[in-house]
Order: sequence, then C-alpha cells, then structure tokens
Amino acid sequence: MIKIPANYFDGHSALAIKAELRLQENGECQLLWDDVQYDFVWTEAELSPALGKTARILRLPNGAKCEISDLMVLARMEAQQQAKQKSRGLLYWVNQMESRWHFIVITVVLVIGLAFGMVGYGLPALSKSVALALPISIDQRLSEGAAGLIESELFKPSELPLERQQAIATEFIRIINQLNDEHSFSLIFRKGLAANAFAFPSGIILVTDDLVNLAQTDAEVVGVLLHEAGHVVNRHGLQLLLQSSAVTLLVTAITGDFSASTGFIAALPMLLLKKGYSRDLEREADDFVLEYMKAQGLSTQPFADMLQRISQNHEHTDSIWQYTSSHPATGERISRLRQVVP
Repeated sequence: MIKIPANYFDGHSALAIKAELRLQENGECQLLWDDVQYDFVWTEAELSPALGKTARILRLPNGAKCEISDLMVLARMEAQQQAKQKSRGLLYWVNQMESRWHFIVITVVLVIGLAFGMVGYGLPALSKSVALALPISIDQRLSEGAAGLIESELFKPSELPLERQQAIATEFIRIINQLNDEHSFSLIFRKGLAANAFAFPSGIILVTDDLVNLAQTDAEVVGVLLHEAGHVVNRHGLQLLLQSSAVTLLVTAITGDFSASTGFIAALPMLLLKKGYSRDLEREADDFVLEYMKAQGLSTQPFADMLQRISQNHEHTDSIWQYTSSHPATGERISRLRQVVP
C-alpha cells in the first residue's frame, strides 16, 4: 500500500481539507479525511499532467478533487499502476487470442511462415555470413575425411593415361593460379560413380574417369573443375555443414568458436556426396565460373557444352552431379554460361 498526504476539495467549497490517499496494489483507493472514507478505483480517476514542481490534481469519480504536492511518491504510484495496466492489457489480448479460433489459426499460420522463412532464408543467410567469417584453416579440418572417402569402395584407381591426367591438371592449375585465394587446389582422378566431380573444402577436387571420357576437350573438363572451385572459394562445404545443424550454427555465430562442430566434421565428405548443394549454391558456383573466366578472357562455351552432355548422359546413368534435378534448370544454366564467349 502507498500512502500520500493530499488536500481534499469537495467541489462545493473552496476550503481545503487535510486528507490521506491510500493506494492498494490492485488499484483500489481510499481517501480518508476526518471520520470519512471515500473508496474509488485508480483507473476511474483522472490525474492532471505533470508540470515542473507544481502540485498535481487528481479528479475523483464523484466530482471532487485532491491536490497532491508529494510529486515523487505520486510519480511512483502512477508508474506502478501504469505497469499493472500494461500487464493486464497483455493478458487481456492473450486471453482474447486463446478464446477465438481465428486468432489461433492466424497464429499457427504466422508460426509456420516464420519457420519456413528461417529455414529457407534465415539459416542460409546466417550460415553464409558465419562461414565467410571463419578462418581458412577450418576448411582443412573439414576435409580430414576426404582420404577415407577417396580410398573407399566407392572408388577405384583411375584407368586414365597418366599423360591425360597431367594435361588436365596442368591446364587447370595454370588457370586457377590467377585466382587471389588462400585455398590450395589439387586434383585426384578416380574411377567410379559415373561422370562426376566434387570438391572438398580444402581445395581437393575429385574427378572421375567417366567425366573425363565424356568430355571432347580438356577445356570442357576444366570448366567443370572451375565450377567446383567456385564451391571451395565461396566455402559452400562449410555452409552446408552449418545449415545441417541449426544449434551449431547459432553457437558458432554467437561465439565464433567452431569447436562445437567437431562431431560433424568427419561426416562432411559423405554429406557432400549424398546431399549435394542447394540450387542457390550451385548458381553461386556458376557465377564464379562466369566472372572468373570473363576476367581471364576465356569462353564458357566449353563448360556449357559439357553441361549439355552431362544432362543427356544423366538420362542413362545415376550421376550424383544431378544438374537436372537438385541443380538449377539445365537450359537456364547453359544459357547463362554461353553469355561469355570472347
């Protein structure tokens, strides 16, 4: 209870009567003077605005008024009741929403929409910013399982002539060396999994014999390798890992410490192999090819031709490089890649 001295005016006489105003926590008030007690509710009274150190007037429901000079106690009383009114207002709206089915439907729709928004836009955007902010040394850790995957039963030693392997590697390294990036790129040739190529975060790119045999020129293979380099440069492997665990992503975003993801590191190579990248990440890797080859004065026509051939070959094989399914529409990609033809 708050007690505060006041001057009471009954509205009929100019005579001030010494009184005491009492305020309960529930907003009930008692005004006491002489042997009289007048009860009212705070919200039914009207308090004049504050004006410097001037006494404030509390107009009562019965037409009388009180003059209050203890402004500090009055301000505390006023703030307490305003806080209670806000709390009651919130509870009122919660009660209204819970008791009306259309509010419940709207709330469910909003929650579902927010969830889809977070999964479709929020998590990818956050994972990208976090991935690009982390040191390059993490990419080497993410590739620790690469050797085990490369030497697994999925792949066998390459049957390509060593001269062909060296020619492709030499041409790719010659072109990629113009790139200002901290990753160290290298190629490994293996037989298995049809016409495929995929990159590990450290810069190791695995190329299958079927992909090389499908190409008509080394330039077509190099185009595919540059696309995979785009995944490395943009750190798509790290983004994929972060998106696979929202908790890890949030902890890393807040603390900047990637150690929470240690348990996921070994699984990344197989995650890349089975899940692949999203369409947005594939488009970003294509953009890298377009911009980089344009800067080098090279044509993307060979890559476009190779993409067309992979698309046709995919109809007869189970390639994990699924340009016609999880990747953007093949026709759209080929059209974009043919923009850069010196």
